[in-house]
Amino acid sequence: MKLFISLFSFLLCFQTFSQQTKYNLQQENLKGKLHYYIVKTFITKNPNEEPVQKYAAKKIFNTDGVLTEIDNYDADSKLLGKIIYEIKDGLLIRETFFNAIGNPDKITTYEYDEQGRVSTQKKINNAGKLQFQTTYLYNAKGQLSATHKLIPSINYTMKESYQYDAVGNLIEIAKKVRIGTTKELYAYNSQKQQIKKSEFNAIGELFSVITYEYNTKGDKTGLKKHDASGALTYFESYQYQYDEHDNWTERTSFEKGKKVSVEKRTITYYQ
Repeated sequence: MKLFISLFSFLLCFQTFSQQTKYNLQQENLKGKLHYYIVKTFITKNPNEEPVQKYAAKKIFNTDGVLTEIDNYDADSKLLGKIIYEIKDGLLIRETFFNAIGNPDKITTYEYDEQGRVSTQKKINNAGKLQFQTTYLYNAKGQLSATHKLIPSINYTMKESYQYDAVGNLIEIAKKVRIGTTKELYAYNSQKQQIKKSEFNAIGELFSVITYEYNTKGDKTGLKKHDASGALTYFESYQYQYDEHDNWTERTSFEKGKKVSVEKRTITYYQ
């Protein structure tokens, strides 16, 4: 059930992307002049057995702390593919996805308005065909207020709108669907960390509440999911080991109290 982790990580990236239009160290709570890291993920089906490596990834950052490359590997360190991020004048303008033999597989391009805010995102496959095109709209405060995602293959546009609190935290995402509008509501602590997400279906019914906990270093230590009645349906927890920069070097994940994975991260810093 790593779905919740993935959704949480995506949401954090999305919020920051809308503000900064590039991915940097802060998205992963990384500190110091980090050059790159390699993380190896080990999976276990039986808590009493040693975890087995399944895959690995390498993330490379420039001297400004901006992500420039991701390399993905299998358990035998064979390259599965990579993503190259092209930065121009401090803005992300292109992501190129390469397959295992080094051929471009697809690209994502970004265009910006006069204020340096992303205005259009296009995803194009290896045949040069447009798969998605997203238009970004902003409110008077310069905050992302809506996105319109065109899917040409089905001639359909997905629309989302966004609301913020007085200090600029994203507190609502409304998604228009064919039968109504779904909503996600968010709450934060004093450190602006997301601590709660409430999910509503297209007819306005609450169906899920997810809460998050963090340690003093800013890393997530727990996740709990409750249904509309308040009953606990799922939970995760995480344990960490850290280096001298307070970046984690090992993270152990538990689902419903059972150990399911260990991630070991080797970090290299700029001198």
